[in-house]
Amino acid sequence: MIKSEVVQMWSFKPFETAGKDGNMILTTGRFLDESMYAFSKLGLSKDSKHYNHMSEQQNVDWANKVFERLIKDE
Repeated sequence: MIKSEVVQMWSFKPFETAGKDGNMILTTGRFLDESMYAFSKLGLSKDSKHYNHMSEQQNVDWANKVFERLIKDE
């Protein structure tokens, strides 16, 4: 049998795009409470155009973040 786990994460948190908290609580599996949207904006200036895409390095960094969450003890 293959051991597997779920890592839940946000693409966008409800308040990041709708301006309000959706009161959504994720409780199954392991969880990353940072959205990919917010992560993709790290290091950008406020006047930078941002189109919700990560650079190649950001994709590697995000994959490492997910991996670290998988191996971290709860």
